[in-house]
Amino acid sequence: MKIASQIGLLAVCLDAASLPTELTSIQPYNYDESSYDSLDQRKVPNRHPKARLRTLEAFSYELLDKWFDHVPSQDNWKMKFATNIQRMRSAFDRCGFYDPSLPHGGPEERFDDEENLRLDNVDPRVGTKQLTTGLSKWAQRYLDSCKGQRKNNHQVNRMKKWNKLLNRHLNNIGMPF
Repeated sequence: MKIASQIGLLAVCLDAASLPTELTSIQPYNYDESSYDSLDQRKVPNRHPKARLRTLEAFSYELLDKWFDHVPSQDNWKMKFATNIQRMRSAFDRCGFYDPSLPHGGPEERFDDEENLRLDNVDPRVGTKQLTTGLSKWAQRYLDSCKGQRKNNHQVNRMKKWNKLLNRHLNNIGMPF
């Protein structure tokens, strides 16, 4: 039952005079078929790279808190992610690339759509891969103009290594995934 019809039913069941007039005057929204088509084609506003990085940082804490609480070095991993993300922020401030007129603000040819960043909450291996891949793609997209990242792929290589190490921790406890 739609909210508007629930309010209308409520107004009939109660004394309608005691309800505020704005509640009794609500009309149900008439959905047009063409409005559904425009939802699929809508453009989501670009998010600044630092906002994307904050989301990835939050994902790192969420992942480590949920799946790696058995690891004695859990706090060290949190510190590693925080330190690395701070390095990425500093590099972005120093030599990063961002053009708000481009989709996602950076070069597009090498990347999949990452507009809806989400972390898998069911399979820790998938979540770990999503996090490390997200950080790698962020570095490739926004730090490509930085000499060290462009030449040596520091962040990409680090994220590959961290993915292996974190999966090894999951293997040590016999994670069934």
